[in-house]
Amino acid sequence: MSDVKNITPEQLALKVTMEMLMEHLEESQSKDPEFVCPVCHKSSFTVPVSSKDPTKPMIVTMPLPHSEGRGIWNFQIMCNICAHSMYFNTGKICSLLKEKGKI
Repeated sequence: MSDVKNITPEQLALKVTMEMLMEHLEESQSKDPEFVCPVCHKSSFTVPVSSKDPTKPMIVTMPLPHSEGRGIWNFQIMCNICAHSMYFNTGKICSLLKEKGKI
């Protein structure tokens, strides 16, 4: 992929496509059969798409207390059975995708 050494973590997260994230999640499920919803114990998930670009996953920002305008970025996945949501840190996902040469 293109040179990603000199870009911010936020810029890197914005490069992640639905295809990249879905592939990563599918690999995680195949390696760990216990990768299931913690509420209903099923393994059927949806990744919400960005409202600006349907080829990109939605990024959810969790605010930091006492740090106005700052937050932690996460990719969301939602259980198709019970609607429980789980959040995956964009920085960690990007690091794993970089290790695999995906970004």
